[in-house]
Amino acid sequence: MRLEWKCLRCFWVSLAIIFGALTQTSYAQQDRSYRIITNQNALLGAKADTQRVKILNELAEDYQYTDGFKSLDYARQAFEVAKKLRDSSATARGQKNIGNAYFRLKNFNRAPVYLQQALSGYQQLKDKQGEADVLNMLAAVYIEENPDKAQDYIDKALKISQDENYAPGIATAYQNQGNYYAAKDDEKALGAYQKALDAPADSAKNLFQEAEIYRAMGDYQKKKREYDKALEHYQNELKTRDKAGDKIGLTENLKNVGLVYQRYKKDDEKALEYLFQSYVVAKDYNDQFDGQRLVNALEGIVDSYGTLAETRQDEGKLQEARQYRQLYQSYKKRLEAIKNNPKNTKVKTVYVPKYITKTITRNVPVPNRNNNNADPIPESQKVRLLQIQKRRLAIDNLVKAKRIGVLEAAKKRAELLNQEDSIRLSQKEKLITELKKDTSTKAEKITTLTKEKAQVEAEKNQRLWWLLGLALLALLIVFFLLYRKRQVKKKAEKEIEYHKNKSVNRINSQQREINEQKATLQKQADELDQTKIKLDEVTVEKEGLSKVLKEDIAPPVKNIVDLTIPEADEDINRVMVYQSGMQVMNLMANVDTVQENNDPGAVILHQENHSIYKVSRSALDKVSDLIKEKSLQVDNQIKPFFYATFDYEVIERVFLNFFANALKYTDEGGKITLSAQPIKHEEKDVLEVVFRDNGTSVPEDKLHRVFDKFPPQEARPAGSTWAFNKMMIEAHGGKVEVLPADEGLHLIFTLPDAKSLEDVDYSDLLGVKPTAAGELDIDIDNLEFSEEEKDAMAPFLKEFAELEYFETSALKAVLNKIDPQGNSNLTKWKNALEQAILYLDEESYNKLIQL
Repeated sequence: MRLEWKCLRCFWVSLAIIFGALTQTSYAQQDRSYRIITNQNALLGAKADTQRVKILNELAEDYQYTDGFKSLDYARQAFEVAKKLRDSSATARGQKNIGNAYFRLKNFNRAPVYLQQALSGYQQLKDKQGEADVLNMLAAVYIEENPDKAQDYIDKALKISQDENYAPGIATAYQNQGNYYAAKDDEKALGAYQKALDAPADSAKNLFQEAEIYRAMGDYQKKKREYDKALEHYQNELKTRDKAGDKIGLTENLKNVGLVYQRYKKDDEKALEYLFQSYVVAKDYNDQFDGQRLVNALEGIVDSYGTLAETRQDEGKLQEARQYRQLYQSYKKRLEAIKNNPKNTKVKTVYVPKYITKTITRNVPVPNRNNNNADPIPESQKVRLLQIQKRRLAIDNLVKAKRIGVLEAAKKRAELLNQEDSIRLSQKEKLITELKKDTSTKAEKITTLTKEKAQVEAEKNQRLWWLLGLALLALLIVFFLLYRKRQVKKKAEKEIEYHKNKSVNRINSQQREINEQKATLQKQADELDQTKIKLDEVTVEKEGLSKVLKEDIAPPVKNIVDLTIPEADEDINRVMVYQSGMQVMNLMANVDTVQENNDPGAVILHQENHSIYKVSRSALDKVSDLIKEKSLQVDNQIKPFFYATFDYEVIERVFLNFFANALKYTDEGGKITLSAQPIKHEEKDVLEVVFRDNGTSVPEDKLHRVFDKFPPQEARPAGSTWAFNKMMIEAHGGKVEVLPADEGLHLIFTLPDAKSLEDVDYSDLLGVKPTAAGELDIDIDNLEFSEEEKDAMAPFLKEFAELEYFETSALKAVLNKIDPQGNSNLTKWKNALEQAILYLDEESYNKLIQL
């Protein structure tokens, strides 16, 4: 007996272990929606910023397929927390998620900016998988915006993913390759998609991505009018989305299959099978869809029932046509109810059903709702409807227990919905027949009662005529008395009106005199106000000009005086004197220009195609020693191949003004960042230039005052530089704007006629004409140096190693120190370095500093 008890206990323990393992597996396979809810709850209780930034990034990635705006919001929060923590990895991940969210929201101007920043971050971290993910995202953006630029990113992402054996990156690269070929209507698209599906298995393989690949294959086959193959791919997508638990994707997928059957296969009955499945899934999850998926499904159902009604009418099957017509009307009412529901704010309301009924709608009598004895539904049908309701609840329980998938549940629920509609439709037919019989009986009773009523009315009319005669006589007497009374009243009113008019005329005359005096006083008051305003304006301009001379012109002049001390180094002093003097001249020129010109259209410009990189470098060189004196770091990210149409000298002054402002309001050791990007603005190609520093920030309530002639102290005034810059940029036809920033200055301005390197003469690039694009005149690989030559190169190589290839100003300063002293090898080495720096040739630059 004791042995049996031990065996039984072992049996139950084993069963509990197996159940626990199954439960753990079930939880491991929980869908994205459960993970979102879990992370949102965890975010509320997270106290450490390291934990919050991780949860925010995960939420941004989970929402990327379902809600682009939520994904963008979480990604921005993650990015801000990561910057606060100075966590480079989390920052790059946040920038990647922001760019991906902008891509999902079809904002192809903002997406590349953040993705390029994320790419730079991952490259610095040497995170190859992150770099491959960002390259794939950039490829996806350019497939939508500029397919010709996408191929290079696809190739780079594929190579890095294959080298790292990174399965998701390989699959995404092949998926982008398929999208690229599909955009060009190339049959290679299907092969690329298949490679994406056949990518090596990975534990983190994304079912959402696999479903998207199947959808892309189906869309491509549908575009090629190969509808059977398209349906095959859509069916594979259905299985994948059901496995992933993607309810939103299932509604879209089922609707797509239904519409293929409806519009292209002309099989409305088969279409209804899938459209009803889409409808029941959307109905269960309508709160998170804002009603749009319900509308999409119902529109297809209404159109299919309308088409079936017309077809049966033309075939002479009137009974079936009537049933389909009733179903058409029923679901059309449901569609209109959902559209008119104020909760569904995102539902598109522009929709006209294809079906227009061919028959005249007859008025059907309404049943008597107050008759408690009449039961519209027989008991047997009530039982059947109750059974359908129980089966629906059973299906819901199976779904909650994860014993069946959402797709299978949708099929069963759609069948139950059709059965319920059939029962209610048959009952409606019986009710209409009974109402017709009742109507005919009531019509006979109405005829009899009408005859009796006519006799009674005739007798009533005779009595009425006698009464009417007596009433008319009494009315004439009353009218006579009223006439006499009215005559007496008119006479009294005339006397009152005469005295009233006399008084009114006297009052009006006095009022006119008062109004004339009031107008004279108001005119004098207005003249005094205008005079006061002009005096205030003169006072403000006078005070502003005095402030400029005191705070902006006086310090550079003092620098000039201080730097003339004989003990200071003569060469450095000369440069500092020159740059400080240039600042004085530039500030004075700004004040003069702003004071004399109020209309940007009156400014005379000499506009030509110039490299924006070239003019930024020229301006930077003119203040380089002042920047170095303050230990500021300048990160010039502008690419040499971005061109625009502008006046070179004017835009150089604009850059000098920006640098002067940064010198004044940025602390020692601060940073200045320049970048540029061609964008579309009002269907025109413009070049957007971004200037940032981490100095004093401008409060949001003072941003609108930045470009005043004399802005307030909080708006970072520096003479009339802000007003000058705005006037000159608008004279070019561009726009300038200071954006809100938590730290420092964030300024954007645009220049017209943006061009890339392919659109301009390459010989104008930085004023040097190369011998061949992308190649050096010197064979770097065959350069050999003696030990003495290497010793001479050593100190310069050490300085180069501390700099990046794009820090052209600093590299040029080191390059100018090199004196080959007639040595041919050293001369070749210096020339090759100069050319590599000039064209930002990173590969050649790295070879030359590692010789």
